[in-house]
Amino acid sequence: MKHLRRTFILILCIILIIICFVFRSWIISGIGSFINSLLFFDSSPTPSVTYGEFPLCINYQVNNEDMTLKDTVICEFDGFNVVGLNEKRRKWKSYLKSGKERLTLLKTENVEIYCWYGSAEYYMDDLRYQTIGEYKSLFKEPLTLIDSSGEDTVKRIISLEEAEKLYNITIQNIDYAKPIENTFST
Repeated sequence: MKHLRRTFILILCIILIIICFVFRSWIISGIGSFINSLLFFDSSPTPSVTYGEFPLCINYQVNNEDMTLKDTVICEFDGFNVVGLNEKRRKWKSYLKSGKERLTLLKTENVEIYCWYGSAEYYMDDLRYQTIGEYKSLFKEPLTLIDSSGEDTVKRIISLEEAEKLYNITIQNIDYAKPIENTFST
């Protein structure tokens, strides 16, 4: 009986050693992240405003026909991401109130052109690496083209001039909501 118990314990130890060897990088990473979170992230800056709704309106023409697209961008604070060994970043999510995935201006069998609506970081005043002016420059070319007419599907930014010339889409006005003023406390 004692011999059977010792054999069982020996087999268990060998299995544990094998598991630790196979998953060593995950185990070390997990232990390191845990210790790091205890040392560096005990007081994380949280936003004072964690939810916002931002209406937008796009006036445009397709084949000289006036069209209007209205929706609301919903932005929500979604916790934190740990980046590297010593940085914790706020995480945001954004989506359209209508439930649509994107603001589609034109969709045919092989082509879709949609308008970018901005990011939650912009609307919730959490731009870390850009000024508002630098970020707003991204709104100057807000259209994205998805072309699946060839062998591969191509997704790329399309200029307003190219959209007008190739697809007869003219953007007359895009009215984005202004970002809020947010504060972040520790």
